[in-house]
Amino acid sequence: MKIHKATKRLISYAIYDAAQRGKQVLSADHLLLGLFREDFPLVDSVTEQFQVNSFMVLDKVLRQNPELEEMIDEAQVELGPESREVLALSELEAKRFGHNFLRVEHVFLGLLNFKKNLFTEFLMERDFALEKVRRIISILRFGGTIPQSDETYELDESTWLELDFINDVRFRNEILDVALLRLFKHYR
Repeated sequence: MKIHKATKRLISYAIYDAAQRGKQVLSADHLLLGLFREDFPLVDSVTEQFQVNSFMVLDKVLRQNPELEEMIDEAQVELGPESREVLALSELEAKRFGHNFLRVEHVFLGLLNFKKNLFTEFLMERDFALEKVRRIISILRFGGTIPQSDETYELDESTWLELDFINDVRFRNEILDVALLRLFKHYR
């Protein structure tokens, strides 16, 4: 699966946010922070449908993940189990829509499908339905194309490690750090 340049930026932002917080392992919350930076209008449009203030969500995530006075080197940040699973779920979402590129929208859906993050907790309190979010994103971004299936994905480690995206050599930890750091510095 090919990776859209906006998705690469999202991951770069997530790595930068993890480094700012002194974390060596990229978590789902860091990907959420990267999503806020890369495509706030998408997040805000979806949260509005569930009467959730996206700024409240962002504030809570930032409070739970405070910045340090001195950040660590971004090259030390690696994909962790959470971020790998979110990216694997994202790839499945892209396949569900019949897309060949992993886009920001798919990462958003992957985060929501992951269910172990603050953002999903907020939405669960507000009559959240993943299928409704898929329809909203489909209308907003993909011209109303409806995904092929209504099922949600439950992945165990053996499943998500077998997916093409995770095994792609470009996204192995030792190469991801260098490539995305260069990309992030280019867009600063």
